[in-house]
Amino acid sequence: MAFLWNLALRELRAADRLVIVGVSFAPSDFELWWLLRQAISLREGLPLEVSVVDPDKDREKYILTRLPEGSCRGRYYESLDAYVVSSDSPAT
Repeated sequence: MAFLWNLALRELRAADRLVIVGVSFAPSDFELWWLLRQAISLREGLPLEVSVVDPDKDREKYILTRLPEGSCRGRYYESLDAYVVSSDSPAT
């Protein structure tokens, strides 16, 4: 598992965009929070675009306020269809 977490950390650190789909981020997800915060802090100030796909609009704010301040730009999509048809989606 440590190898997989290390790969995830490396990929998240190198990413320009993070799309979060269907992750509740329950309090028990503290290791996932650690992974995201660590990867963002290793980016040394490079902005990360975080797209949150969730029917609950408040989920974007919940996620962004728990990441290092000023490190991420948020975008919200109410559904996967809305994300896919947006001009921001790499699928278009």
